[in-house]
Amino acid sequence: MLHLANIEEVDTHGNPSGLDAATAASSTPIWMIRNKELLPIPIHLNACLLICDSGVKGKTSAAVAEVKERLNLQPVSTTQVLNNLGKLTVLARKQLIQNDAIALGKTFNQAQADLKSLGVSSPRLDSLIAQSLKLGSLGSKLTGGGRGGCFICLMPNRVSAERAAIKLKKAGVTATWIQPLSVEEELG
Repeated sequence: MLHLANIEEVDTHGNPSGLDAATAASSTPIWMIRNKELLPIPIHLNACLLICDSGVKGKTSAAVAEVKERLNLQPVSTTQVLNNLGKLTVLARKQLIQNDAIALGKTFNQAQADLKSLGVSSPRLDSLIAQSLKLGSLGSKLTGGGRGGCFICLMPNRVSAERAAIKLKKAGVTATWIQPLSVEEELG
């Protein structure tokens, strides 16, 4: 089944990482390094993800082109930001495993700042993310290809996620989903 999903991804995206297909095929969160690693990540984080659709269609190709242009014009600083995003990803994995929601929220915020500096975010995403932080998010960042689409908010619990979702919808978010990050919360 994963093989068929990868065929579709190649047809749609040209040169996909394989992450979307691998994630969709997995029943647990995964850690993936392209062509190297595909491992489950144990998550028992006392928090929830609030996933929000900004209402703006993502523009992956424009975001990728922007990063490529920045790499050509400012190779040193752009490479530093990209390397930092890689370090933040490794750090986030550790924070998930260690159940450190506060630190993970800070990591989300730093990643968003880096993505914004690369030109991958958008004024609309930035505004909605800023609002989510005022509504109690421990950290928020865009997810996906950028320039629109969805963003994720690390919320301390389901109640705060539900309250933030209502207010973010009033601010223009078109859809929300809440994903518990611990087995206890999923059962309770």
